[in-house]
Amino acid sequence: MEQFTKEQFCDYVKDHVLGFLPPSFEGAEIELKVITKANDIKLTGMLIRREGEAIVPNIYLESYYDKYKSGEDLDKLVGDVADTRIEYNRDSISISPEMLKDYEFVRPYLQIRLCDPETNKDRLSGLVSTPVGDYAATYIVKLENETENLGTLSVTPELMEIWGVTAEELHADALAADVARTPALNSVTDLLMEYRDGSKAANLLKGETPKNVNPFAFLGGEIPTFDSSSALALYCLSVDDKAYGASLLANESILQQVGEALGENYFVLPSSIHKLMIVPESNGASAADLVDMVTSINETEVLPEEVLSNKVHYYDRETGVLVNAVKREKDLETKRDAERPSLSEQLSQKKEEVRNRPPKPSHVKPRDEVSL
Repeated sequence: MEQFTKEQFCDYVKDHVLGFLPPSFEGAEIELKVITKANDIKLTGMLIRREGEAIVPNIYLESYYDKYKSGEDLDKLVGDVADTRIEYNRDSISISPEMLKDYEFVRPYLQIRLCDPETNKDRLSGLVSTPVGDYAATYIVKLENETENLGTLSVTPELMEIWGVTAEELHADALAADVARTPALNSVTDLLMEYRDGSKAANLLKGETPKNVNPFAFLGGEIPTFDSSSALALYCLSVDDKAYGASLLANESILQQVGEALGENYFVLPSSIHKLMIVPESNGASAADLVDMVTSINETEVLPEEVLSNKVHYYDRETGVLVNAVKREKDLETKRDAERPSLSEQLSQKKEEVRNRPPKPSHVKPRDEVSL
């Protein structure tokens, strides 16, 4: 039998999944939706909604289709989809559509999600967004209780209108809610120690002192002679649980605190949608080299849907301004060129200097008349 295309596979799952669900799902509405995710990645989501349910999961079918193409049994995969929906049984959750329309109810659950407008044009077309440097801040409502993550709800212009709030109010409230997730600035070597032995990495935003750790110790083998003062200083900025922590780039107060903790200006590298890497200016790295590094890591180490951008920013702690680092270096070079005299101006200045030289004393003989 010839394999199904992705569209045929999704239709088959839709037509047969009810047969793998318990009787409580009888009469459930099943819908397939193409959903635009980060970086305009299109995924096929299946929604299985029983009457009266306000919150249901999007079950993305791409991973199941990949398993099907690898030879897994078709009906087993339909059963796996059903199991995923059963595991998301939320009978005990009393959240109604009316509650989601109440801004005071959802405000504590707001979060910011950053993205690059150049790679998220389709996704941004249906969402509320605010420019943040070269990025765009979008907003979600993360619904959760004490023990479970119940899902997220993207903020659209229609939803904001229902709430009766402005984009400025939404942004301010989302910033405040993000701060409640405990921003953390950690030395990368501290984080390596945390991953290795469970020791808690120092949070520089709280004034904690990082450990003086030799990064070569994590490479195995003999540890070379090491002067910690000459090491590349590298830091990670995120929230405490390291989930969607790149949103902190939208918080001017946090950026200022980072500058105060480091005592200098710094570069911001978009490691992923979860973390930002902070490189102090004193490291001497060029913006172009940092962009090359970010680009290489994004291509080889980061999942496509978790890539934030290849753009590097520079933060000036005195002015509180965040700018594109490459553009800044080009502007500085242009300014230096503009201030540098042109060749013709340099020649004119030289001629003027020669004309203004005092005459030689009359008693000094020309060089060809000097004798012993």
